[in-house]
Amino acid sequence: MVGQSRGKLLTPEVKAILPAVLLAYAAMAPQEVRLDIAGQNLFSYRIIGLLLLPWLTSRLVTGRLVLTAIDWLILLAAAWITVSFAAYYGFAEGFGRGVALSLDLALPYLIARASIKSLQDLRRFLVLIAPGVIFSGFIMALESLSQRFLVKPFAGQIFSPLGVYNEGASTGVRNTIRQEFRLGLMRAYGPFPHPILAGLFLSGMIALYWPSQIKSWPRLLAIVAGLCAFFSLSSASFLALMIVIGLLGYEHFRRYFATLSWPLFIWGAILGLVVLEVITEANLLELSARFSISSGSAYNRIRIIEYGLASIANYPVFGIGFENFERPSWMVASVDNHWILWGIRSGVLVPVTILFAAILTMVRCGRRAALLTKADRQLQIGLNICFFTFLLCGATVAFFGGVQTWFHMLFGICVSASAVPFEKWVNGWKGQSR
Repeated sequence: MVGQSRGKLLTPEVKAILPAVLLAYAAMAPQEVRLDIAGQNLFSYRIIGLLLLPWLTSRLVTGRLVLTAIDWLILLAAAWITVSFAAYYGFAEGFGRGVALSLDLALPYLIARASIKSLQDLRRFLVLIAPGVIFSGFIMALESLSQRFLVKPFAGQIFSPLGVYNEGASTGVRNTIRQEFRLGLMRAYGPFPHPILAGLFLSGMIALYWPSQIKSWPRLLAIVAGLCAFFSLSSASFLALMIVIGLLGYEHFRRYFATLSWPLFIWGAILGLVVLEVITEANLLELSARFSISSGSAYNRIRIIEYGLASIANYPVFGIGFENFERPSWMVASVDNHWILWGIRSGVLVPVTILFAAILTMVRCGRRAALLTKADRQLQIGLNICFFTFLLCGATVAFFGGVQTWFHMLFGICVSASAVPFEKWVNGWKGQSR
């Protein structure tokens, strides 16, 4: 086990990352695990986040968490969510709705930033959450092969069933899982809110554990659990697996060929996509729909982009909150695109700011990797691959529940891996502008 001193489990290093560990386990818990207080659903990840708020505040006040320029961009996006909801619904109603969503973004991000400050912290973190990852992966395989849902029904019996929500308000009780069969197997949920999210979460774990240099069973079993993303039987999950395995493979072979580089790969990928569009006379979205397991769902996602962008163009500043966007009657109300969903809800500022901060973070992570030792460089690149996979697959699914919490934690971890304090960033910018 990396970083664990013998004879003492709770070393100072382990204590420092426990807030992030607790939140990660809460993110892996079923959404059925929650409390309903004054009409607000306090899911496990929200409860842990709120309980850690005093700890997080102390880190900010005492300077143990120094904010970077990217941190301020994320906080701007989080604040605008509340502003947009208050503007659309009125302050009395909109503030409460907006604050919940703002905290869902800001708290996991900042807790991860404050807890995990180095790649060695990340290794300890991965060791401590490995049992949860392994359980999640193996329960996915067991559900799919046995054709029985195991975790969510059990959690629903202990806690009350989840409600049906329309335009942000509860309208009854819903069945959160349904049997679907693809390739002769049942789509598994595990503890996650949707098979696609389960597959995306587990696929990303391969990118983290494979280059981690962690010894023994946590690494091996977590990688196997990551491969269990297959049992989500989702095109998006298969795409995530191909991206992760393909990019890890490229990084492995790149070390043996001096001519290979990541800029070369990026430009080559862009050129390949352009050539593919010219040859097939179809854009990338239409082409991906042809190879999707469910072509109907794929083409519906194309229409979501079309009508979702139209909604953002009509309401670019504050969005329309939880209201349904204008679309044909045959289209479902769900928005299977994380970035368009934020734009519909809160206007263009939120997704643009988050994506700009994300791209800046990936660039900084890539540049920082070149300055690290071989072991740390591999983990840094794996972290970047995991983050990129989430960003790309966000165009095919909206993150919600614990997986959304995990994405924001992953964002915070990536920023910590390439962090430059806000004051140094400003001073450097002033120096360049002279």
